[in-house]
Amino acid sequence: MNRITTVIAAGLLALATALPASAQTDAPEPTDAAAREDTHRDRVAALDHLKRRAQAAVDRRLETLDRMTDLVSDHGHMTTGHKDELLADYAAAEAGLVDLNSQIQAAATVGEALALLPKIAEDYRVYLVMVPKSHGVAVSDAIVAAGDRIVAAGTVIQAAIDRAEDAGVDATTAQQLLEAALADGAAGVAKGDPVAESVIDLDAANWPDPAESVLRSARADLQDARASIRSAVEGLRGSVAALREALGNRNG
Repeated sequence: MNRITTVIAAGLLALATALPASAQTDAPEPTDAAAREDTHRDRVAALDHLKRRAQAAVDRRLETLDRMTDLVSDHGHMTTGHKDELLADYAAAEAGLVDLNSQIQAAATVGEALALLPKIAEDYRVYLVMVPKSHGVAVSDAIVAAGDRIVAAGTVIQAAIDRAEDAGVDATTAQQLLEAALADGAAGVAKGDPVAESVIDLDAANWPDPAESVLRSARADLQDARASIRSAVEGLRGSVAALREALGNRNG
């Protein structure tokens, strides 16, 4: 009996000794290590994704600024002062975006990248402010140039009307159409000329207030100005046609 008891006790001792070893074999260390490795890979992938997004967003804006630089540089009616101011804005924005992108690409954590990423849009507002304000300046200056051409054309037409009337031709209709055309041209310039100065100093810090409302008002004023300029051009053509008709009637 004592021998049996001893054998049982030895067996239980062996079993008890084996249990910790078995527990160690099933311990979660390898699983935790694998999870940590998976988490690390996920974070690296997320960080890489954010950096690629940032690079693409910055590249789009740099390409847009390059196009705007070319357009403004080649614009035939924009004043030198307006060109210089816009081109300086573009150069500053390009430098800032390049620097910001360098910071994002150097970010060591997702948190760092996420903190910087919104600045691409918020600190520069290329599409919400810079593009529309540049368009406003360009159209405003073009309207002023068109107004100058209307006045120059009106001077030539007026001289022709005066000669016709001195020769006894009734050019009343031509004169009326010319005066209406010149009035429309002046109205167009009065509406469109102030737009350039109202929008050119807007920057990212002005969004949404007051930039949004200023740009909306500028668009409406430029639409009205364009309509007046078109009406003026049609009036000049009508005046010339009426003068030709009057001359033809006299000669006939």
